[in-house]
Amino acid sequence: MTSMFRLSMNWNLPAIDRYIDEGEEFMLGKTTVKVLHTPGHTPGGLSYYIKEAKTIFTGDTLFQGSIGRTDLPGGNMDEEMNSIRKKIITLPADTVIYSGHGPKSTVAWELKNNPYL
Repeated sequence: MTSMFRLSMNWNLPAIDRYIDEGEEFMLGKTTVKVLHTPGHTPGGLSYYIKEAKTIFTGDTLFQGSIGRTDLPGGNMDEEMNSIRKKIITLPADTVIYSGHGPKSTVAWELKNNPYL
């Protein structure tokens, strides 16, 4: 059924004009946002860190008390855990984590309570 759904959709996706590099920064108004390459849930997974606001948007890489799925095409558990351990939980303990689903968290809370860590 899933493949039938995909075939019936006309997505009209725009062409990619450039890729975002690890560590690249961009401005969102007056706020500097840093790009972190966090593959695992998906090969091209990205997280967005705002140092001044002590905030990171992790998408589906890390959830409060859990992690994103890696059993779908392109997912990779080793890459996901590497992304979390080297890019996310190394941030200051009071960094607020906003995931793709569910409640917000903090680096400190995840280090203490997340069974995957």
